[in-house]
Amino acid sequence: MSSSISVVHVDDDPAVTELTATYLQRHDNRISVTTATTATAAFDHITNAIDCVISDYEMPGTDGIELLSMVRAEYPDLPFILFTGKGSEAIASEAISAGVTDYLQKDTNVEQYTLLANRVLNAVTQRQAERVAETERQRFQSLFDELTQPAVEIEYDAGDPIVQQVNAAFEAVFSYPATDIVGHSLDTEIVPEEDQDTAAQLSRAFQRGEPLDSPEVTRQTQNGQREFLIQTAPFDDRAGGFVIYTDITERNRREQKLTALHDVAEELAACETVDAVCDRTVQASKEILSFDLSVVSLKDGDLLKPRAISEAVAPDGLAAMSVSEGLVGKTYRTGESYVFDDLTTVPEANPQGPYKSAISVPIGDHGTFQAVAQTENAFTDVDCELTELLVRHTENAIDRLHREQALERQTERVDQFAEILSHDLRNPLNVAAGQTDLLRDECDSDRIDTIAQAHERMEGLIETVLTLARDSGDHISVEPVTLADAAERGWNSVETADATLTLESERVVSADPSQLQQLFENMFRNAIEHSTKTVSVTVGATGDGFYIEDTGPGIPAEQREQIFTTGYSTTTNGTGLGLTIVTEIVRAHGWEIAVTDGTRGGTRFKITAVEFC
Repeated sequence: MSSSISVVHVDDDPAVTELTATYLQRHDNRISVTTATTATAAFDHITNAIDCVISDYEMPGTDGIELLSMVRAEYPDLPFILFTGKGSEAIASEAISAGVTDYLQKDTNVEQYTLLANRVLNAVTQRQAERVAETERQRFQSLFDELTQPAVEIEYDAGDPIVQQVNAAFEAVFSYPATDIVGHSLDTEIVPEEDQDTAAQLSRAFQRGEPLDSPEVTRQTQNGQREFLIQTAPFDDRAGGFVIYTDITERNRREQKLTALHDVAEELAACETVDAVCDRTVQASKEILSFDLSVVSLKDGDLLKPRAISEAVAPDGLAAMSVSEGLVGKTYRTGESYVFDDLTTVPEANPQGPYKSAISVPIGDHGTFQAVAQTENAFTDVDCELTELLVRHTENAIDRLHREQALERQTERVDQFAEILSHDLRNPLNVAAGQTDLLRDECDSDRIDTIAQAHERMEGLIETVLTLARDSGDHISVEPVTLADAAERGWNSVETADATLTLESERVVSADPSQLQQLFENMFRNAIEHSTKTVSVTVGATGDGFYIEDTGPGIPAEQREQIFTTGYSTTTNGTGLGLTIVTEIVRAHGWEIAVTDGTRGGTRFKITAVEFC
């Protein structure tokens, strides 16, 4: 309530107004009273700042009922209390009909002033509460009207949510004119038959005042069913409230399309030919994106040639175009996606059919995807976004096929190279080695040993290159392998002379057994061949891998980046391929390799990122 209460009291007896004012102010010091002895004088005192009017009934000239009528015409909600010494049922009835707030008959008991003060306070309090409620109602009504989401006010009648009003957004989204739905059951009008039971449960929860945590519902519009999230704001008396709808139809459809496109990505990844990729792309554009007219064109020389076309497009309806021509050429050259709402306004457009709008997306450097429609504004930004996602999957699938084709060609060349090494070179070498042995029986010359050593050197080179050519570590089959066992097998496969091996770990790793043994062989051979004294080699485990350490001369820091380079060797007889093979094996397993100083002055090779069993 306000800090002050302004009251106008009119009575033709000044003693009564004076006494009444005294008692009212004594009862509550917030009350201030302005007195008058005639209705006309009292009315002159009444303004919007007055909180209550107290009036006698029988006064000269204008009586209390007539004053009440004057006040109601000007101030419809101003509290008006008839405080009169002349009371009757007829007067009370007339006062009530005229809109009196309260009626109190005078008597000789001073308690009547306390009663009057309480009537004034109650009337003023109620008026202020009604004004606050009206202000809130008007404020909410403004928000209700301006909401961009569909909203409806309902009141329950025998359990049915009867529509009181709907906002403009409701009319736009549901396509129901307000006049067609106000006064009717909301559930009957917009809830599909199969969802009536669920809607009834929501209504019962709403009436109980239970919060509805944005349930997802399906509702019937004039244009078909759509999905919504609903929020509710019940009235305090639970007689009704407001329901706000958030349309999530497009969001749900987009999520469904994204899921479907993810599945298509897996299908494209399994395609074995570029044509199959293109065909599946066009098919997916129809099934998922609802594009009836689409084409995938791939670059062939200076032309972009159609490789897959929708069934609805006539086979002769499209022709190859230069990369410098049309929308297809522009899309390919710029590498950008385009949505054209009206092809008649696009200079580059040369539609080969009755097409009004189009979407055009590049497929990397392979070509383009295009879809067209016979109506304007047929494609949205969401269509473009989803098309770009589909086309990225297409590009990845074509890239994969090109890589596989390149790898196949490379593998063929490697196989041919290995065949030359193993047959065309080795056969002459075997002949030369055999002739050298015969020559040793026929004559005695120091040069024969040099020739034999050269032959052995060539044989070693052939074996090393064959190992690198035939098995670079790309094709591995992992299983649990004990480090010590693999290292010991590798040690027994090389010439170790007086070198010694120490095994300090029985850890089991996940690796290809033969590849791991090959790694150890090359590492041991490297340590022995690069040392001028008897060398000791140690194999042990670390927290994330294992190491091979020797007591040789070590590797200078400035050479450590070069030692894994193909062909690099610090010995005259080295091939420079031993550590290259090690690197390939490490890479194929997903490991990493680094070189540091050994703990006893030599070199330590650390292999990390190893998976232990």
